[in-house]
Amino acid sequence: MITDDMIFSSCCSRTTTSVQQGFDYDPVDNTLYFSQLNRWYRNIISWTTPAVTLSTDVAPKYMGLSCFSHGNNFIIERTASGEKYVWAPNFGSRGDGSYGNPWIVSRFPLKETSGVKGDILNTDPDDNYYFGVSPCWPAIDFENDLIAICAIKKTYVYRLSQLLALPRTKVTLPKAITYGGIITSTGSTSTYDSGIPEFTGKPEILARDATTIPPLLEFDTSYSQRGLRWQTFCIGGGKAYFLRMGDVPEGSVIKHDSYIEVYDLSTGALLRPKVQQKYMQDIDGLVARGYVESNYCYAEPEGIKVMGDALYVLYTCRGNTDITVRRPVIIKISKDI
Repeated sequence: MITDDMIFSSCCSRTTTSVQQGFDYDPVDNTLYFSQLNRWYRNIISWTTPAVTLSTDVAPKYMGLSCFSHGNNFIIERTASGEKYVWAPNFGSRGDGSYGNPWIVSRFPLKETSGVKGDILNTDPDDNYYFGVSPCWPAIDFENDLIAICAIKKTYVYRLSQLLALPRTKVTLPKAITYGGIITSTGSTSTYDSGIPEFTGKPEILARDATTIPPLLEFDTSYSQRGLRWQTFCIGGGKAYFLRMGDVPEGSVIKHDSYIEVYDLSTGALLRPKVQQKYMQDIDGLVARGYVESNYCYAEPEGIKVMGDALYVLYTCRGNTDITVRRPVIIKISKDI
């Protein structure tokens, strides 16, 4: 069952209509960061103070990113001097309704933007990291100087300081990508013009080339044989935590089932396979808190972070008739699942 002490936050992100794709939390200044897909081609990173609430007030500040990727696995870095940077997958290719399969991880200062014209473009960052794999979803453990790159079926672990020390060189992507131009979705009759000139080809990017150094660890993280689907992951305390999604029976009022899998970061061994997050099956508890409806329980697992002794798990929740706000509900549980 869900209990009150499990609810870390239920405040809104920047919009109430777009799905949250990920989150981060800075305990130093008690700030939550969310990433959302917006109008198909943009990521909106917004920030606000966590609160257990049903308010529909949106996050007051945001940063727009154009033509980056799907929006999951972005990371907020706080430097020793208090400056903040965003790490985000970048140089994905325009697909059906969004950008996918990023080739680059970019690091750039966090700053508030306003309107589409103020967006950070995929070509703007000058601190980029190339790993030779796509997708390249990052997770970082700053305390232990580690960065992990998930290419879905395999994950690679590097010493973060070693990557930061690499020189910047010109890297040409091995496969052609498309970004900018007009994006459409097969699920919609609408199209959207990004206002950015369309590019198709193999871009040359100034980046730190991680293919020049061996990873500390490479391990298998495939999951389909266990009946699961990819969502996101994090690392910390010598472990990697993967948030997965499983199928639910056709016609079920529960639209998503969530699982966590735990790997050892020193050996790559799968320590805890397919741990069902049963608290998200507590429809009565979710309904009583105003997150879903009794006949339509939409709670998609979208983010996971390990901090201290706890795991923070983000679910995008809504109903279908009366509760149409896409509300980011963050559940706090023990990391010893």
